[in-house]
Amino acid sequence: MKSLLACTGLLIAAATLSAQTPAPKPPPKSPAATESATIDGKTITITYSSPGVKGREGKLFTKDGQIGHDPTYPVWRAGANAATKLHTEADLEIGSLAVPKGDYTLYVDVSNPDSWVLVVNVQTGQWVRSTTRPRTWAACR
Repeated sequence: MKSLLACTGLLIAAATLSAQTPAPKPPPKSPAATESATIDGKTITITYSSPGVKGREGKLFTKDGQIGHDPTYPVWRAGANAATKLHTEADLEIGSLAVPKGDYTLYVDVSNPDSWVLVVNVQTGQWVRSTTRPRTWAACR
């Protein structure tokens, strides 16, 4: 019985020592971030992923003047990974656009590379580009 316990103990110790620790995950290429501000007791929060440009600084548009050729062009989600989220506890005015308190997804219309248009979409939860133009949106020039 003693030898069985000793063998079992040795097997457990050997298994524990030989177990490999998984390699740490590399940092995300487009790290998530959240920024908040409180104005007059009301909080405004933007949640986004900062795009990793990977050596493409200043090279957003191709020679034909476009970013891409997918069906949603020229409306693109702002940020990387999931679309950028805007949560506001107060009614906002962004330029000439009235934005009631609530949750939104942010896009940009890049039809004109020199003058982007912010798109505030009431449809939330998008991950990557949707297959169509945002369903319900308002633009802020």
